Amino acid sequence: MANPKSNDSSLIFVWILVEARHSTQIFFIILWWSQIKIKFAPMLKKTLAIATFWLIGLSILVPWANAVEEDIPTDTENALQTELNEESTTPSVADGAEETATSQAEPTSGEIIEVLDTSVDSEEVMFMMPDVNIEAISDDILMPSYGQEEASETESGANVELTSPSSETEEIELSEEVVEELEESADNSDWDYSGDGAPENWGKLRDEYKLCEVGEMQSPIDLDTADFESQTPIELNYAVTTFEVVNTGHSIQVNYPAGSTAMIGEKTYGLQQFHFHTPSEHTINGQYAEMEIHLVHTNNEGEIAVISSMIEAGDESYDVSKIWKNIPALNESRRSGLVLNPMNFIAESMTHATYLGSLTTPPCSENVSWVVMAEPITLSQEQIETFQSLYPMDARPIQRQ
Repeated sequence: MANPKSNDSSLIFVWILVEARHSTQIFFIILWWSQIKIKFAPMLKKTLAIATFWLIGLSILVPWANAVEEDIPTDTENALQTELNEESTTPSVADGAEETATSQAEPTSGEIIEVLDTSVDSEEVMFMMPDVNIEAISDDILMPSYGQEEASETESGANVELTSPSSETEEIELSEEVVEELEESADNSDWDYSGDGAPENWGKLRDEYKLCEVGEMQSPIDLDTADFESQTPIELNYAVTTFEVVNTGHSIQVNYPAGSTAMIGEKTYGLQQFHFHTPSEHTINGQYAEMEIHLVHTNNEGEIAVISSMIEAGDESYDVSKIWKNIPALNESRRSGLVLNPMNFIAESMTHATYLGSLTTPPCSENVSWVVMAEPITLSQEQIETFQSLYPMDARPIQRQ
């Protein structure tokens, strides 16, 4: 007959073994059970019994403690996540103000194009040049590729900062006499560079042109190296802005918005327009340059000042490519949505010669302040040839040595 105590102890052993969580516990249980079976010393039995019950207690308490510890951070994380979700769905006042300021300060490229191109009709995008084989002019002439800085300028309007004419700039009010002189100098009704309207006949065409024949301060002139030691201070404040291109029949002229100024000596002039000649009208040591650009200025007193730069073949001019891209038909004009910086038509050295002369086109008005730069700027050979295909020769001969 089985011993009841043995059966009870066996059941206890099985229950303890099931509850055991680790190999150490199992080891002590087996050891305890074996010692009971061999009826080892009573003190050892008591010690093993206490150790066994202690392990059983740990096996029950440890899992419960672990569960409680895991629940606490989970609840905290859930609470934090809920707060973050609420913040992300509710924009702050500061965020709204920052977004508004950013949107006002940094218009999109589309907005810039809309602002600059409001006066350009979509059909006017076609490039028109009179009597020129457009297919023979490469795309690189009309809008050449440049380095990273220049490329980003055209795409964003942004590696070139758009500078509107300053409201603080002195307003230049032109007299009617100056306006008439400048308009006559661009009029193509009678004078020209060849035939009956050639420069040697200008003084005979109209009474208003008499100075072209009898004037004593006529331009252009020949300059020598010693002339380029002028100490007359020059300070230029040209705006980077949009422009209008006019095909005058004598040259390609760019009319510039009011607000760009040049201080020459003690006098301030406003930039009105600039245009091109080929070959150069002035000579240096008897030598012509391939082209010349004239930046024409006036002031409130009706005085005219012209800043001139020689042009030689070399690197392409990014600004000139924008002008060539917008050349209209003969005797027409076109407002461009692109922007120019007239400072790019003047060499950095600013070494110059100054003299009193005249307009180089009828009515040949005198007492014009001339500033001729010693260092030339460059256009690519293709850009020069593009202009020469329109105007092979539009330069008045030297009037004084």
